[in-house]
Amino acid sequence: MAAAAPKPAPVWEYPIHADGGIVYDPLRREAGRTGQLDKYRETGKRQETLQLGPYHLRFSVPAKADAYDVVPISYELSWDAKSEPLGQQKDGPAGSRSHTDKRRSHTAENQSHTTQDRSHTNTVPAFPLAVEATAFEDESRRRGRDLFDLALPGRIDLNIEYLGSVTAHLRPGGRHNLKPDYSDQPADYPPFDRRPLVRSGVVEAGDLVWFKIRYTNSGTTILDPEGLGGCLFFPQLLRKNAEGKYEVVGQHYNLYIRDLEYLYPGESRETWINFSTFKPETPEGMGLVPGEYLLRVRLAYRCYKTTDPFLNNWDGAMALIWDSPFVVEPQARDVPVAAASKPLTDGGEPSKITPFIHTFEEFMTAFDCHQAAPADGGNRIAGTLHLQVAPWTNQIVVKLIGTAPVALASVPVPIEVGGDSLRISPEARPAEYRIHDGRREPVIASQTMADMRANIQLGPFPERHIRERLREMLDCGINVVATTAMPWLYHDRRNPPSNYNGDAMKYFLDVARREGMLVEGWGTYPFDRGTIQD
Repeated sequence: MAAAAPKPAPVWEYPIHADGGIVYDPLRREAGRTGQLDKYRETGKRQETLQLGPYHLRFSVPAKADAYDVVPISYELSWDAKSEPLGQQKDGPAGSRSHTDKRRSHTAENQSHTTQDRSHTNTVPAFPLAVEATAFEDESRRRGRDLFDLALPGRIDLNIEYLGSVTAHLRPGGRHNLKPDYSDQPADYPPFDRRPLVRSGVVEAGDLVWFKIRYTNSGTTILDPEGLGGCLFFPQLLRKNAEGKYEVVGQHYNLYIRDLEYLYPGESRETWINFSTFKPETPEGMGLVPGEYLLRVRLAYRCYKTTDPFLNNWDGAMALIWDSPFVVEPQARDVPVAAASKPLTDGGEPSKITPFIHTFEEFMTAFDCHQAAPADGGNRIAGTLHLQVAPWTNQIVVKLIGTAPVALASVPVPIEVGGDSLRISPEARPAEYRIHDGRREPVIASQTMADMRANIQLGPFPERHIRERLREMLDCGINVVATTAMPWLYHDRRNPPSNYNGDAMKYFLDVARREGMLVEGWGTYPFDRGTIQD
């Protein structure tokens, strides 16, 4: 007798709007299902207006909200019956607020950030046309400026400065190799000697080499690593071959380098870059041998101008490429640094506004991107954004974004976010707990990457990086960590000259013991690795 087919799990379908864009509204659906939206029907609201050339936006924002609530922001977007492209406006700035200094311009052109096409003479509004709200922008860093974000980006650009390099050499016999008979003795970490930071066009060859750069956000877009349009560095190492042409010979061990903080226009930050070469010409391929090289810094961003799923989910389109040539020799020399070049900026595409998403919602960001004018020929659109606020949200920035050319008008609206929703009632006898000073504490677990991606990959001072990140976990309340469970320690059995990840794991365990962090029992994966067969 055939068994009945299992009942399929519920699947949410996301509809296609009349303008052809997908409506992705999971936060609204959940807030509606739980009744959370009901409390904002009668609550007090702040009314505001925005103007961007011929476009007018009226909207209302709740004056108060609970942390992590999804708040409704109702709006009405309209435009003059006979509208001209933003670049054709003759009566003052293309973007202005109804309640602020209208002498200030808000178009990308007036900020010298994009090139406006003034060849159009049509008298119909240009689409896409977007209404966006964010709950993360810090006014002390925004400073009253109209700033794009990566969900609907404006100009993306960086000024990059080469600060120098550090070369390190492994100490002969300096490593601690584990022995099956327990005859081994601990050794100092890290097992290499570092040279000072040197800014020169000639870099010293060695077992490990790091480059340091400073990057400044010179665009009009707030950069961040997560969410719909997150960005990340994807550096490459190139070397001249026998034909005198540069070819890619290495990349970062982690592939990507992520700046885990927001970077507002005008702000600068520094980072280290090192490479793992495809041919292991140095221990584990982490160093450099003599030759002519090119340090290539690439900035990728998840661009929803296209529907390419691999491009959007894995790394993203290239927004910027910066090349800095240098030479590696056995000994360092004081030589002027060669001029760097920037063959790509702003993705080579001034308009990056999505042509296939109508509604999008995620934590602290929501937008409606209207892909076409109303089918009835009217000049008015009404809608509601659903924005999830954070405990640290103190203002909501509402934006009106045009695309002919890309331009922006925005206004911050204060909101009071309460903390009642943050109260929790922990279980008296949690299933997972640790004993600390004779008391049960609920386990708050995380994972350390010190043994795989957060040792020499972060810079020339792994003993600092590992300790600082562990202390940051402790400050956040984490009391148990797991490792990556990779079999780094097995590599010691062959007495290799280097085992960077294995050495970092041993050091991390020592630091965890000193700092009072519990570590889950060590395992290994995948189980068919050659190291297990040893």
